[in-house]
Order: sequence, then structure tokens, then C-alpha cells
Amino acid sequence: METKRNDKLASLAVDTAQKMINLPYRWGGDNPMNGFDCSGLVVEVFKAIGLLPHKGDWGAAVLSTKWPKTTEPKPGCLVFFGAGKVAHVGIVEAVFDDRVIMIEAGGGGSTTTTTAAAAKQRAYIMRRPVDRRKDVLFYTDPFLEV
Repeated sequence: METKRNDKLASLAVDTAQKMINLPYRWGGDNPMNGFDCSGLVVEVFKAIGLLPHKGDWGAAVLSTKWPKTTEPKPGCLVFFGAGKVAHVGIVEAVFDDRVIMIEAGGGGSTTTTTAAAAKQRAYIMRRPVDRRKDVLFYTDPFLEV
């Protein structure tokens, strides 16, 4: 069975995530008005492009089990982080040579529950190289089709 990738849908996911850059981070956040946490960002992007149903909520750990793992990250893939277990997720924006760039909701944590706290902690949706973190677990590719 041959596997193909829906690169057009992956590109739409990246375009959608790029529009969210600089929105505030908020622990448990799942909307652009109040802010996103890491899984809230991914879920919003994937709901917007029709990859996840409108109803439902998924944390990073659950998202990590939904799609096949890959050793070759491409734009739109998800990258998961943690110390042994999944604790954070980002969306791969681009790959240049061996450098992987992601879009993530970062800089905050469980105390980042307001826009004011996000501003104080410099927590927002941002573009960062994946290798700035040392706890990469794996990548998944939501855009593979059988």
C-alpha cells in the first residue's frame, strides 16, 4: 500500500498557524480572543482546516497518539516534547537543511491564566527552532494518506 502526503492541507495548516503568531499564551487556552496553550493552538488550527471535528478537546498526550510517527519532519508535522512523557507540542513550520522551525504556544505555564500574566512572562504564539529544546520526543505526520 502506497502512502501519499496531502501537502496542500499541510500548507494550509502552517498558513493558519502563522496567522496566530504573537497571540497570547494562556494555560488551558483554546481561542484567539483569550489565548492558547500548546495543544489549544494545534487543536484550533486542525479544526480550522477540517482535520479534527468541531466538537472535542485534545491535550498534547492524546494528540501524540492520533497520527503516525515520522523520522522525517515536514511542514505541518507535529513535534512532541517531554521528559519521558508528552508535555508539549508544536507545529513544524519549515525545514532548512537539518534545522526544523516550529510554531508553538510557549513561554508560559500553569500560572499564565490572563493576558496580563502572558505579557509579563513574555508568553505567546511564537516561531522557534526545535533544537532550542533538549527534550524532543518524536514527530507525527497528520497529513499522510493511505
